[in-house]
Formats: sequence, structure tokens, C-alpha cells
Amino acid sequence: MDSRRVKPRPLLVLISLLIILSLSGCGNKKWPNVAAEEDTFSFEQLTAGREAGCLNLEARLTGEIDNLRSVVLELESVEDSCQDCPFRPTERIFLEPSEPQLKREGSTIWISHCGLDPNTSYRIRLVGLNEYPGIKESLSEVVTVGSVL
Repeated sequence: MDSRRVKPRPLLVLISLLIILSLSGCGNKKWPNVAAEEDTFSFEQLTAGREAGCLNLEARLTGEIDNLRSVVLELESVEDSCQDCPFRPTERIFLEPSEPQLKREGSTIWISHCGLDPNTSYRIRLVGLNEYPGIKESLSEVVTVGSVL
């Protein structure tokens, strides 16, 4: 018996390797996701009060509170809606951490916004914008603050 070894042809080996490599690259390709669970924060509680024409808010944050980039104060006058209707803000005030209306110490933020009609009741919500653009904003509960008079 004559044993012959078959030598693979270099071109055949190269083509086989290219096919294997190209097939291993097939599949579901997606952009990397932000670790939302690890990088989010939320509003634990929101309390609101009125003094003359000013609105004073205190909110506590939980989670990754250092990722808070800015806060949006949303206002809806109660005369424009019913108490049980969905919240539809008519005014939005964007607050950066450097602004005097926004004060933060640890996990607590305080907001003071003046110039409101003292005879009007408002429904209020805070929106916290995250440092990472891929993470959705955090919403506080909606609270109602009565008129001053």
C-alpha cells in the first residue's frame, strides 16, 4: 500500500479561512448600551410650598445622584386642567446647577421660583436630566400647590 499525503493547496486554505472569518462576523450588531441601571437616579420625594409669589420646592434624590446634569421645573396652572387629568405642563423652567434658584447639598435639592400668580394653584413636576445622554430623564411625582390667598 502506498500512502500518499494530500497537501492542501494554499489558495484553498486561504479561501476557507476567509469564509470562516466572514461567517463568524455575521449576527446581530448593536451599538453598546449605557448601563442604565447603574447610572440612573430618581426623585424619592418632592415637597412644595408657597410664600407670596414664590414657589419653594425640596426634593430628595436616590441612586447615582452625581449624574444629575440639570433640572427642569414643569408647571401647570390648575385652572387650565382638572385635578384628575393627565399632567400637561404649560411652562418649563430649565435650571442648571450653577443658577441661584437651584441649591444642592448631598442628595437634597432646593428650588425657589418666583414671579407666579399668588391667586393661582399649580401642579408641579421635576424632570432630572442625566449626565449621560443615552439615559432617559427621571420624573418626580406631580404635586399640587394651592394659591397663597
